[in-house]
Amino acid sequence: MQKLLIFTILLLSNFSKTHACGYSPYGEDVRYCLFQPSLFDYSIYNPFNYSASSWGFEYNPNSEFIESNILDWHNYTNKKVPIYAIEEFNNMLKASDIQSNSNNEFIKYMI
Repeated sequence: MQKLLIFTILLLSNFSKTHACGYSPYGEDVRYCLFQPSLFDYSIYNPFNYSASSWGFEYNPNSEFIESNILDWHNYTNKKVPIYAIEEFNNMLKASDIQSNSNNEFIKYMI
């Protein structure tokens, strides 16, 4: 009988509407935050620091943290391409910037 009761409660709880952010009477003047990466100096978590004025990921070129993807590409190039060139390619260049006459050393290596 207990299993049936637990099953029924779980089934009915799935039909209720829940909102992840909840209601805030203050609009965008006040936003609740459960995690703020700047307090812990973990730049890898910066994309989770959400605000309404964020339109994309913030890239901090002065960060001491190097992403594993960047290190993998650095090792793939046998460490001939500097890390800053790979970071620039991954985080700042657009698709239209990928040309044979580009100044980026990673693009030159890949071409």
